[in-house]
Amino acid sequence: MHVQFETIHPFLDGNGRLGRLLITFLLCAESALREPILYLSLYFKTNRAAYYELLDRVRTKGDWEAWLDFFLIGVHDTADLAAKAAQEILDLFNRDQKKIETLGRRAASVLRVFQHMQRNPIIAIPSTAKRIGISAPTVAKSLGT
Repeated sequence: MHVQFETIHPFLDGNGRLGRLLITFLLCAESALREPILYLSLYFKTNRAAYYELLDRVRTKGDWEAWLDFFLIGVHDTADLAAKAAQEILDLFNRDQKKIETLGRRAASVLRVFQHMQRNPIIAIPSTAKRIGISAPTVAKSLGT
């Protein structure tokens, strides 16, 4: 699908970005991904010469096998990097939780705000207070801890 889009899409600007987003969209639509978390942009940029050469080889010679090998290596490498990044984030969450647990009396409310922010990194104090069932001043104090 990506190769076909890159071949027929008539615009010079935005062509690559949209084509790369379509990869993720299609993988989600076909239930290969539950969330749109696989972005091949860095892989394609890092391997730009091979990317363009292989796209051209599909167009001119029908060399789908070489393209698919390149693409699947990109999926593997990108997924591996994403998994490592996710593990680093989980490790950071665990380290931060351990720090929060040392806060004494404030630990319980700070921990609730912290856990809420893991799922919702952009928050407003009033809506966070309502959602997790603690007062807005307590949320505000927790954020200042």
